[in-house]
Amino acid sequence: MEQNTLYVIIITILVVLLFVSILGTQMITDLSNWIGNALNIIFGFILTFLASLSKTFGDLIIGTGSVVTDTSIFGIQILDGMIENVGNLFKGQATPVASDNNRLDIVIHNHDHINNKPALPVPEPANTGKGDEKWCYIGTNDNGSNSCAKLQPNQKCESNKYCTSKGEIIQT
Repeated sequence: MEQNTLYVIIITILVVLLFVSILGTQMITDLSNWIGNALNIIFGFILTFLASLSKTFGDLIIGTGSVVTDTSIFGIQILDGMIENVGNLFKGQATPVASDNNRLDIVIHNHDHINNKPALPVPEPANTGKGDEKWCYIGTNDNGSNSCAKLQPNQKCESNKYCTSKGEIIQT
């Protein structure tokens, strides 16, 4: 073999190796860029999803807190009214009183008006004898005497039984 031929073969091998190394480097660079872009897209999607999920959970926690707070306040107000009524029972002053602070009475009262139910008369002791007052029979007491309630003007007697102020039934 001639020396020139040997140089040509060595140079050709070196050029081929150089060309393959350049292509290999470019392929590795392209592959790493493609993997990096794919990972950026996947992680971007995951981060966006988690951010959206955290916002939704935050709104859910805030809403749940508001519902629990409102329910607790309403329950405490009902309990306060119940305790006050029990105290009034022990004091002998148990009379239903509707006030702005007693929401349950207001809700019940409004519910009756919404359903067009007439309000029931409030029992009172029949000790007045005015002629313009009307009394409605609402039942008998434990001792067997009639129980009548004073009617307000334009209030209907549900039992259609009217009483004198002393509790005697005068009309059925």
